[in-house]
Amino acid sequence: MALLALIDRTETLSKQILALVNLNALLLREVALAQPEPLQYFARLEAEIGGLGEAIAMGTRKFSEVHVSSQAITEVFEQVLRQGSSLIENAQEFTKS
Repeated sequence: MALLALIDRTETLSKQILALVNLNALLLREVALAQPEPLQYFARLEAEIGGLGEAIAMGTRKFSEVHVSSQAITEVFEQVLRQGSSLIENAQEFTKS
């Protein structure tokens, strides 16, 4: 029974993380598209966010009593950035046509 509860909780957390990834990608798109040069602005944000993700991953490794994979944290940040970039590129292609 405990295993089923753990599986259910893991599925719930996965859905919540996916929702946050999607929300953040949409927010990045909106912020970038409000700028005169969306792709250049996003490239700058991408560098800053990537650095922030690495810092969080390193801090988690150093100060957390619970082992959290820094690679997993980095993957979440990378997924947000990939989705954000794709959304911006698609929006720009849509406005050109």
